Amino acid sequence: MPINRILIVGLGSIGKRHLRLARELMPDADIRVLRHQECATNPEYADGCFSSLEKALVFDPQLAVIANPATFHMQVALPLARAGVHLLIEKPLSQSLENVDKLLNCETKQGYVGLVGYCLRYDPAAVKFKEKLCNEKIGRILHVQVDCGSYLPDWRQGKDYRQSVSANKKLGGGVLLELSHELDYVRWFFGDLNDVSAKLVNSGTLDIDVEDSAEMLFSSSQGFSISVHIDFNSHTNRRTCKVRGTEGDLVWDAVSQKVK
Repeated sequence: MPINRILIVGLGSIGKRHLRLARELMPDADIRVLRHQECATNPEYADGCFSSLEKALVFDPQLAVIANPATFHMQVALPLARAGVHLLIEKPLSQSLENVDKLLNCETKQGYVGLVGYCLRYDPAAVKFKEKLCNEKIGRILHVQVDCGSYLPDWRQGKDYRQSVSANKKLGGGVLLELSHELDYVRWFFGDLNDVSAKLVNSGTLDIDVEDSAEMLFSSSQGFSISVHIDFNSHTNRRTCKVRGTEGDLVWDAVSQKVK
């Protein structure tokens, strides 16, 4: 059955992007928005706007993009899943594990497609990096080092970063969830993880109530260690994964889109 009824949940910067792209990809679809406040007029690219989940369910969407704050993901995603709606949920899936099992069980029973927006899995350089890992040209892996840093005030130009979801604990902010792409691709590249130790730090330099850096050390099921550093209080924009092997090193630089 072709998809022609789409619901975009949330109209922040990410929600607006999904709305625009959905319209570009499916110009003839009926695309509507669910947000927490009434719409005086229809948002650009949208055919309608709802202020309650009940009204949105009457619309009977076939596909929904969940792009509201993470603390509200489950209370919207679960009713939509029970209605048999295909879901694309922006990362992270939720700020806690509460109701996640119910969502997964519902997915199995309903047979719908459920995805989380970890888009680095589709990055061409990341795909090439994984291919090279699998061909074992660098030999046995000895150690992995992941480093990701940026500066939160630069993320959304013209907006006070302190008012953003990223900077607010009540909305699921903090570097651990905001930069959880690193945690996702580590499992994609290297499989299941065993032990983990971590330290979350609020440096106080950004005037926010969440952690702005995190240091993590994982033990892979294959026995090698994986160290992960993430922050959004650094003026140096970087995103790298370095693998040291018995026969050489392999490096993915996501910013420059290079593998070496």
